[in-house]
Amino acid sequence: VDKFGRRSKRTKPLQGPKGDGFSLTPEGHYDIKHKLLRNVQDPEHDLDAVNRQTLTKETLLFDKTGFNARSQRIKNIANAKELNDALPLQQLDDLIPSKNTKDKSYWFHMYRLHNVGDPKFNDDAVTLGYFRNNTAKRKTDGWEFSNKRLKLVGDPIDIHDAVTLKYFKDNSVQKKEDGWEFSNKRLKSVADPTDMQDVITLNYLVRVVGELFYKFYYTLAPTSDGVKTTP
Repeated sequence: VDKFGRRSKRTKPLQGPKGDGFSLTPEGHYDIKHKLLRNVQDPEHDLDAVNRQTLTKETLLFDKTGFNARSQRIKNIANAKELNDALPLQQLDDLIPSKNTKDKSYWFHMYRLHNVGDPKFNDDAVTLGYFRNNTAKRKTDGWEFSNKRLKLVGDPIDIHDAVTLKYFKDNSVQKKEDGWEFSNKRLKSVADPTDMQDVITLNYLVRVVGELFYKFYYTLAPTSDGVKTTP
């Protein structure tokens, strides 16, 4: 009995049933001559034939744009090695920053963030190079500004505070070609002069004038006996 239930006396070798479009190859396989095989039942076992409905439902579809998973999960993918490889979610989480929805921050898993552009807004991230080029550097003996200006400095409170150019001009005398410009400022705590070119204080002037007046008065004023005395 052959595969079609016929006895060998009534069958021809390598020939299927008449009109069915089937024939057998020399190896004993079926050849349907490019004809359609319709009304195939859904498969139940691993070796059953598969109809198009089952194929469409349980496999990836290929269209003009590529393979279409139809919103189904693709599981158990190995880690990507080439740029065009698909990668699993775990590898993606390891390679990109994860977002913390609680405090709206990103976690970079201790990886470096390369090729960041210069910031344009206050909330933009900055690179180490930008930071070094736009901030003062801490040295063992102070701060290194690399000839950069320090702007918007408040007025000093302590003697060790930095001062601005405006504060300096408002609170000090300015050097001119013909001398010093005090801009109606007082010069306090000046010592007594020792040279003819030294500045004198009001206190020094009062003392000198008082001594001159004393000498002048006692030089000109007579004593009780009418005799002028020299102090």
